[in-house]
Amino acid sequence: MIKLTAGLAAALLSASLAPLASAQTPCNGGPICGACDGATLMQVRTRQKEVPPWIGQPKVLSFDAFDPSLGELVQTEIRFFPEADVLLRVENIDDEPCPQVTVNLTSDIIIGLDQLPSVSQMQALPFQATFNNLSAYDGTLDFDGTSGAMQPDTGVFPSSFCIDDPLELDALTAAMAGDQITFSAVTTDGVGGATGGCLDIIAGWRIEVGLRIEVVYTYCPNDRPILGDDNAETCEGVPVGIDVLAND
Repeated sequence: MIKLTAGLAAALLSASLAPLASAQTPCNGGPICGACDGATLMQVRTRQKEVPPWIGQPKVLSFDAFDPSLGELVQTEIRFFPEADVLLRVENIDDEPCPQVTVNLTSDIIIGLDQLPSVSQMQALPFQATFNNLSAYDGTLDFDGTSGAMQPDTGVFPSSFCIDDPLELDALTAAMAGDQITFSAVTTDGVGGATGGCLDIIAGWRIEVGLRIEVVYTYCPNDRPILGDDNAETCEGVPVGIDVLAND
């Protein structure tokens, strides 16, 4: 018999977010500048400080929306860096020794872009640990001693997706100074199991998930004006108007 217990796993309800298939790939190569008349593509990056591992309510991360005074936004790449700290543990409660048992755990983190509810990223967080030479039950269910063991692990699971649809880019562009875009992150219950020839095993885990997000805006910069000399002729004492912007 194998019993599983989540221990103090990060058990949050998963959000029901449907991924947008066209947006679930990294930005490969630069977009065409189009109406920018061959202007050099520019990038501006904004990086959120790392959110340390947590167990509890969903997290919200905020970024500055793209500043349209810089130019025309043509592409946005969003890079996720979830990091999970996990403690896998096992106890042999059988009267016979357990030569080997493997514990598998998979949890998920779901990150949604609030300004585009159809866009989300679900990232699996898989872990595995093998335990050897557990004795017959030592009488104490503590995942320690001679019949129990614990193994910590850490994993980083980067992913990214690209947004280049004009309507979606509009949603990431600031309408006024100070506008922000926000991400909501939630973890799901871990699903685990144990495999091996042992008959009576209790396996458990504790998982905490941290997150870092990087947003890369790619845009065509506004053309700077080229200043030209301005002059006019008139008779002495007769005023004349000069349009200083006409040739700039």
